[in-house]
Amino acid sequence: MALTKAQKAEREALKKKQAKIAYNNEFNKANYLSYSFRLSRANEYKYITWLASQPEGLKPYIIKLIDADMRRQKRRKKVINAEETIEADPEGNIESQSV
Repeated sequence: MALTKAQKAEREALKKKQAKIAYNNEFNKANYLSYSFRLSRANEYKYITWLASQPEGLKPYIIKLIDADMRRQKRRKKVINAEETIEADPEGNIESQSV
């Protein structure tokens, strides 16, 4: 049985849509990473409601938290390195400090 003109057009539109989806999936796979985690509605409700209440949205909120943590870690490393330098030269000679 031959397809009608409308059926052919519908099939062609479906093929184009599927090709676009495949292209988008490949692009996303090559250019993005996705992270996922689960929260228990029963035991972690306070976290769920907190995340949902963030006005800027979940992704910007999490990125802001990560940025703040990275800055904190960097400051801690500087302090630790400074303390190690001072311990290496207990007399506190400035020339030998690499801070």
